[in-house]
Amino acid sequence: SQNRNFCVCVYVKGDGYVKGDGYVKGDGYVKGDGYVKGDGYVKGDGYVKGDGYVKGDGYVKGDGYVKGDGYVKGDGYVKGDGYVKGDGMIIAHWCLRLATIKGPSKMCSFTVLGVRGGVQKPFSIWCDHH
Repeated sequence: SQNRNFCVCVYVKGDGYVKGDGYVKGDGYVKGDGYVKGDGYVKGDGYVKGDGYVKGDGYVKGDGYVKGDGYVKGDGYVKGDGYVKGDGMIIAHWCLRLATIKGPSKMCSFTVLGVRGGVQKPFSIWCDHH
């Protein structure tokens, strides 16, 4: 059987989630004060903290959600095509495991809580990443 993951993509627009000089682009680099180097992934289970800094040695550290007044849960990861723009938009791709998917349509439900000072547009797509 084909093991496909369900990706939940959440756009979060805000007014202070991303501050400072740099931002995280889809290529996995942090522009400005430093770089997240590697294979183009923002690796780890982590979150992008509201102070606008990606801390650590190339890992976004945490426990798997985008912090704010609400969060998106999942055991997936922020892929290299997720990025934080300087205008305060956070695009996070969460790949959930098939354990949460039921039925032949392979659909699953997810919950997005309220986010401080912004508008969110949750939607979902399929992806082949494992």
